[in-house]
This record gives sequence, C-alpha cells and structure tokens, in this order.
Amino acid sequence: KQSFNFLTVEFGFQLIKTELRTDFKAQHFLVYRNDTSKLQIEICGDTTWFHCEIRRLINGQPAKYSDKQNCIGFEDLAILESKNNYEHFDY
Repeated sequence: KQSFNFLTVEFGFQLIKTELRTDFKAQHFLVYRNDTSKLQIEICGDTTWFHCEIRRLINGQPAKYSDKQNCIGFEDLAILESKNNYEHFDY
C-alpha cells in the first residue's frame, strides 16, 4: 500500500480493496478508485510478477476487461507512450 501512496496523495484515488489471492498470478491485489475522474486502477503483484489495469467507470461500474476502449493494461499504455519502442524492463 505504501508503494502506491502517491495515487491517494497526488491523484485523489481511494484504496477500496486489498486482498491476498491464491487464484491470481501474484498474491497481492489492490483496487484504487477515483469517482471524480471516473477511473479504477487494479494492481496485482508480488516479488515475481506485476500487472496493472486501468478501467473507466461507466455508470459507477468498472468497464469490462474486454472493452478495449475503456480498459487498458499498463504494458499497452507503455507501448502507446513509447511510440511502439517499448522495452519491458524500462517499465
């Protein structure tokens, strides 16, 4: 939670869920939400694996993962940001 404190302090997100999961690739699962921005950020990670998904809130509910116009993973975002010059270890 401390590693992502900037989301609450700088960007107005609220931590709404923390779970330890055995059915995900990584055991720590955190969900941050900002109703003003209409965004939800889901973070799953541990010492060996990490993933972050950004989902737009539609009518107060997060977009489906399959909704590519309203949901994006951090690696897809990095590809866009780097103009397709993405190197996994840079991010």
